[in-house]
Amino acid sequence: MNARPTASIVALAALIGAVTVPSALPAQSIESSRLPVVPVDDSGLPEDPQQRLSMAEAAFNQGEFERIPPLLKPVLEPRPSLDSEDDRIRARELLGVGLYFEAQSATDSDRRDQLITQARRQFLELLKERPDYQLDSMIFPASVVELFESVRNAHAEQLAALREEESDGDLNGNNAATSIYIERYVVQNPYAVNFLPFGFGQFQNGESVPGALFAAGQGLGLATHIAGFIVIETLRQPDTGKFTAEGSPSDYDRARTWRGAQIAGLSLFGGLWVWSVIDALVKYKAQEVRIRTLDEPPPELEETSEESIGTESKPSRPRIGLGIGALQVEW
Repeated sequence: MNARPTASIVALAALIGAVTVPSALPAQSIESSRLPVVPVDDSGLPEDPQQRLSMAEAAFNQGEFERIPPLLKPVLEPRPSLDSEDDRIRARELLGVGLYFEAQSATDSDRRDQLITQARRQFLELLKERPDYQLDSMIFPASVVELFESVRNAHAEQLAALREEESDGDLNGNNAATSIYIERYVVQNPYAVNFLPFGFGQFQNGESVPGALFAAGQGLGLATHIAGFIVIETLRQPDTGKFTAEGSPSDYDRARTWRGAQIAGLSLFGGLWVWSVIDALVKYKAQEVRIRTLDEPPPELEETSEESIGTESKPSRPRIGLGIGALQVEW
């Protein structure tokens, strides 16, 4: 009686064994599908200093200042783990800001003073690396900038000594020296130019727009005066030199109108001339020094060096120039 159930069980087992089972995926495919593992510390934050700095940047941009100290304290204390000086500067800047805002939210005065002291220490360490560093007042609140500047003022002597050491190191180090050529022009402005018409005094003083306006106004007045003279002379009778009174308007009336235009044009010319002279005298500078830097020696210097070989150096001579800027003497 027990033979049939046993045979059935054996047949069922054989049928199950005949079912095709999909093979497992290769181990390499499984490994390649896994996400990279980012090492984290006990607090769950990444151990990589660069990732912490990037997260602190994002927290600062979002106004979440309380997230900054836990991110950057392990990066900067007890010793900085950032290799780049720019990264260290930025990290100390952000950490100082984070500590400052944490102090503002602290209810305990002792805790607040402790956080402010830590923020000042981060700013001081920043200034030790870059004594002339400035916080951007367009990005950071005025209270943070004031705290930063108070640290600079409190350690002014120490920072000055660091600047001196850096300058001495630059002079005694292996830094390649760069030659900078400075070209100096001494321009002598003749005093008599101030009394010339047509804005010469303004051009000499470097005021091109007023000079052009004076020149145009005086030119218009003088042209009107000359035009009036020509028209009046053409209206005269060739034999008597007088004007006829016939017609409406007569030559006499037209001559009188142009005589008024002549007077007006001459008055305009003379008035603007006097005005331009007074303006030029008020703003007159007898001498101007113009300096510019050059990346390479000017051609004049090279020519002078070649000519001076084996000969005595000759003193420079003044040069006189005439152009839009009126008369100028340079040497």
